[in-house]
Amino acid sequence: MFVVLAFALATLSPGAAKSIPAFMQAGKLETLCDAGATQSDAELCAGYILGSVDQVLAEQDVWGRRRTALCLPEDISVDQLKSTIVPYIREKPDQSTFAAATLIAAALKASYPCVQRRGGR
Repeated sequence: MFVVLAFALATLSPGAAKSIPAFMQAGKLETLCDAGATQSDAELCAGYILGSVDQVLAEQDVWGRRRTALCLPEDISVDQLKSTIVPYIREKPDQSTFAAATLIAAALKASYPCVQRRGGR
């Protein structure tokens, strides 16, 4: 439930990450995703990222087309997601204690914004 709230907050104000209590802090996720991490840490990193991305997409679906801020390529891989998210987290060391889910949502929205078509659709 708390993760859902974090994504809802991120959806309402993109780029405005807040320091909120979290099960996974951004700094911990960065460590798990490090190139030298153990296989189990790398798997936890990938699983957390995929779960977070699914949650962002689910929240977006709930809010409908008017609130759509994220458009991922259909064939995106977990490695591509990691290569977007991990550098974004590294660029924000002052936010290492923030909820990782909030930074994931912000990184995705910054890297994969929806391009509006003519007429606002």
